Amino acid sequence: MGSPSFNYIILGAAIVLFVVTLVKDWKPFSKKKEKKISENDASALSPQGDKADIVLPLCLQAYERLVVFLERIRLDSLVKRLNRPEMSVKETERLFIESIRAEFEHNVSQQIYVSDASWEAISTAKEQIIHYIHITASKLSSSENGRLLSQQLLSQPFHEAHDPVKIALDILNNESNKLINRRQR
Repeated sequence: MGSPSFNYIILGAAIVLFVVTLVKDWKPFSKKKEKKISENDASALSPQGDKADIVLPLCLQAYERLVVFLERIRLDSLVKRLNRPEMSVKETERLFIESIRAEFEHNVSQQIYVSDASWEAISTAKEQIIHYIHITASKLSSSENGRLLSQQLLSQPFHEAHDPVKIALDILNNESNKLINRRQR
């Protein structure tokens, strides 16, 4: 057997040869693929074709995820899930707001599947709930028990006509129903 350095030279040459062959073969393949795609552009962009069959479930899944997000940031849901009796008002406020922001960040990519109006309603709901938590917490001593903040948040819920979560849910439901009905025609 040859010396170790000779083996490394042979191995290196084999790798270079493999990469060159791969790149050389890849270019004609990608050009053939581009040509095939350009020939099918008209059918590929058709909303009635396979793309609609792929996109519709993704859109509906986005609507579902955003509904779950809105349900999770409702004040009663936050209190039920996150209230810790040992925490202060300040700690509870921070926990609620961090949870809302984390949920929002987790779902931010869903905005590509919904209308601008839906996304605006969702963003507005998030901001209004955070603002309401801040305002309610600012009326209490930050060192008081966090249960007091939870009680205050639930004692004066949003009026149904002005509930940002309900408004956003209504918009999402209307849009998803239109999407489903349009597809069924």
